[in-house]
Amino acid sequence: YRVGSIEMSAFLDCDPNHLPERIWLLFGGNASVALDWLSITSFAPQSADAFVLFDYPGSGDSEGKPSRKLIRRCIDELIEQLGKSFHSWRPIDMTILIRCDN
Repeated sequence: YRVGSIEMSAFLDCDPNHLPERIWLLFGGNASVALDWLSITSFAPQSADAFVLFDYPGSGDSEGKPSRKLIRRCIDELIEQLGKSFHSWRPIDMTILIRCDN
């Protein structure tokens, strides 16, 4: 997806035949990329869950330099794109998981 002139990447893992009941947004930690989380999604107990694996600006396949402002814009655009993809989905159905490395 695009945020202004920046090409961003995020990966969706879900059952393509069902509208998800829950959407999990997964944000990696320092020096990780979205696909590092793919093994976690295989433990999902139900096919009613969808997982979006997010690459920060400048990580993985995403362009740009990370900053709080740009990351926020990227997340806002990602949520908007999810709303377009899943027409009846509302942001209240979303869970965010962030890995923090200190």
